[in-house]
Amino acid sequence: MKIKVFLDTCVLKSSIVSLTRFVPRGERPSLNGKGKGSPIYRIADICPHDKIKDKGLYKEIKLLSQIATLAKEQKIELLTQFEAILELWGLPDTFGRRRTYFDEVEIKKVGAPIEYSRVFAFPNIGPKNSQFNFLESINDERFAELRRATGAYQGENSLNRNQLLDAFHIWCAEYNNCDFYLTLDFKLIKHLNNQKKYTIKTRIVRPSELLSLIFQNSIGT
Repeated sequence: MKIKVFLDTCVLKSSIVSLTRFVPRGERPSLNGKGKGSPIYRIADICPHDKIKDKGLYKEIKLLSQIATLAKEQKIELLTQFEAILELWGLPDTFGRRRTYFDEVEIKKVGAPIEYSRVFAFPNIGPKNSQFNFLESINDERFAELRRATGAYQGENSLNRNQLLDAFHIWCAEYNNCDFYLTLDFKLIKHLNNQKKYTIKTRIVRPSELLSLIFQNSIGT
């Protein structure tokens, strides 16, 4: 049986290795020779990873290529859910022509623990707020536990949006019997490891930990 790995939104975003953008290449002189001229641009592919200053994060992101290879070799199965994709659409450096580690890999779109349909956005309410309102409205005991486990619940009528999304994604991973929930959110991993009240049914890992566990499992079989 293949190892099932649910991809967090931050993993989907960080898998982007090339973006096609207009980049400045100088200035066209002003007509009268005074003041600034108009900028000149060229089309080029840029790597968003070049802006990452955290060396630990940078190393973890580069390991995504190995995870993509394992998926191509049918050794693991990658999964995600619609709300994670919708969250990705609202992040910077994710639009337009791009290349990712997972371009040649199937990422299976799975369902949620509840059946639902909803409008992406209402008049005067964008997709981001619409998504938050939807997640906030879910009344389920397990989801309530995960909201507390992730730190999304911060008191009566107070929810943290990012951690609320984390709770929902983890809930989806559990519901689909995923072995691992892959994330680059080190704070989330630390927080979940430190809290002892709630059991997380899917193991939360970073890329290096996932590869290590897969390698150990392959050695033992």
